[in-house]
Amino acid sequence: MWSRAELKTSAKQILQKNYWGAVVVALVLGIVGGSIRFTGVFNAGGFRENIQNSRITDMSNNVIDGIPGYGYYNDVAQKIMETITGLSYMRILIILALMVVIMIAAIAISAFVLAPLEIGCRRWMLKNRIDNPPYNEIASGFGEGYLNIVKIMFCRNLFVRLWSLLFVIPGIVKSYEYKMIPYLLAENPNMSMSEAFQRSKNMMYNNKMDAFVLDLSFIGWYFFSMFTCGILSIFFINPYVHLTQTELYVTLCGTPGNQNQQTGPNGQYDSSGEQFDSYHEV
Repeated sequence: MWSRAELKTSAKQILQKNYWGAVVVALVLGIVGGSIRFTGVFNAGGFRENIQNSRITDMSNNVIDGIPGYGYYNDVAQKIMETITGLSYMRILIILALMVVIMIAAIAISAFVLAPLEIGCRRWMLKNRIDNPPYNEIASGFGEGYLNIVKIMFCRNLFVRLWSLLFVIPGIVKSYEYKMIPYLLAENPNMSMSEAFQRSKNMMYNNKMDAFVLDLSFIGWYFFSMFTCGILSIFFINPYVHLTQTELYVTLCGTPGNQNQQTGPNGQYDSSGEQFDSYHEV
C-alpha cells in the first residue's frame, strides 16, 4: 500500500538531485499537455480587468425587462446573425473548410508531435530517478516504436473523450484508468495496444480514487502560484507534480499482487516485462 507522503518525499529528493533538468522537462510536459497558460501578463497589466469593466458597463447600460445585460447580449447575437446572413454560401463553405483543416491539423500535431514528446519526457523522468539523463532523451519518442506510440496515445485520448460524452464522471474514471499508458510506452515503446491498456487498467485497479486524491493534494500549491503569476508553477509545482506521478508509477509496478510485477536489477520492478536497466541506455 502506498501513501501520498512517501511519494512526495521521494519526488522532493529527486527534484533536489537534478533540479534544473526536472524544471526544463516539466516545462515541456506542461506545454505539451496545455497546462501552461500565459495569463499572468494580462492580469499584471490590468488588460483583462479593463475588458471586464467595459463589459460590465455595457451590460449595466442595457437593462431590458429587469434583466441586466440582456440588451448587450441581444445586440451581440443580432450582429452575429447579420454577419452570417451577409455571407455568401461560397464564403460559408470556405470558412467551414478552413475550420475542418485547422481541426485536422490540430489532431495531427497532437498525435504525431505532442504525444511522442510526452512519452520522451516520461522516459526522461523515469531515467532521472537513477542518473542524470541527457535532454535528447525527450526526443526518444520519435525513435523506436514511433508509430506504435502515435497509435496508442491517439486511441487513449479518443477513448477518454468518448467516455466524457457520457457525462463528466465516466471520462474522469477512464482518464485515471489509462493514466499509466504513457509510462508503459516510455519503458517499452513497442508494447501492443491491448497490453498497454490492460496493464494500465490492472495497475490502477483500486488505485483510481487514491490517485485522484493525490492530484487534489496539489491544489493548495496551485492556489499560491496564482499570486506569482504562474512562476511558482514553472519552477517548483510542475516538476514536483510530475516527479510524484513518476513515483506513483514505479510504486504501482512493485505493488505485491500486481499482475505486472517483475523483479529487475537491484530489486527494482519493471511493469513492461523487460529489465528496467535496459531503459537506461543512452
